[in-house]
Amino acid sequence: GMLATKNLWLNYPDQNAQLENMNASLELQEVTLNDSQLKNAAVNITLQLEKGRAQKFELNNWRQSLSLKAKAVDDVFWQFNSDLKSLHFDHPDTHKIFLPVHAEGSGHFHKNNINRLKLSYKLGNLANGTLTGSLKNFGKNSIQFDQSLSLNLAEVTSQVPERFSAPLPQGLTGRAKMRTSLSGKLDAKFAPAELKGQANIQLENLTADLKQPTVHINQLDTRIDFPIEFRFDKGVRIAKLDIHTELHEAEALQAWKVSTAKLDTKITTSAFYNFQPDFGTLPVQVETQISFDTLSNT
Repeated sequence: GMLATKNLWLNYPDQNAQLENMNASLELQEVTLNDSQLKNAAVNITLQLEKGRAQKFELNNWRQSLSLKAKAVDDVFWQFNSDLKSLHFDHPDTHKIFLPVHAEGSGHFHKNNINRLKLSYKLGNLANGTLTGSLKNFGKNSIQFDQSLSLNLAEVTSQVPERFSAPLPQGLTGRAKMRTSLSGKLDAKFAPAELKGQANIQLENLTADLKQPTVHINQLDTRIDFPIEFRFDKGVRIAKLDIHTELHEAEALQAWKVSTAKLDTKITTSAFYNFQPDFGTLPVQVETQISFDTLSNT
């Protein structure tokens, strides 16, 4: 069977909320019971909204779909897809931002476990990312996640409010990327008991102009890799931090020029940081190598 609404308009003046021209449907494709217990079910839900407002938020042309397939109450596969032409927050600092949004995902909930979790999103040309993972017994037995994020730095400087972007360099272009993986388990109160992970942060093809001091950077690439470990009884440890930087060209103070520079830094430690005020100092070992093709005074 199906339930549907068409061309629905809703207005809530007290909450300053309004929905314009909304179409929604709920399609029940299959329902099977065995001794009054759910055996199989399949449901599709769709929503189309031309415009919506709530307080200072406004969205336009939203298309949303959700499908659920169940073999029991605690055995459900879900999948969704969402497209939004523009999302806007009415604020003096953000009056020019109308951001398109796309998101999709799926997962399988089975007896306190969340398996094959997959999420992806895209915020116009500003950012995109993914998240995959699983939880066993709501994370008490194990958790495992992998995520990625990519930012267009030119879009960041043009989209964020001026009072936040003012400290950033002018003419900033390039991409910032981050990948992280995390595994471990939670305690009875769903707080981290022990976690291990790996992080990778990159700046690609960065070009920027700094005012004070006057520096022009052309095609800077930086990669930072590090493992991270957390233990409830010891704290956090980053055993090794690797930083690799390559610079195609830079000019400083309109006098000095550097081309094809490379910088490699390795920072290592065996100690955990326990977040206590009386922790003291963290012993580290630092190794650095630097090279460049030319350094000239113009």
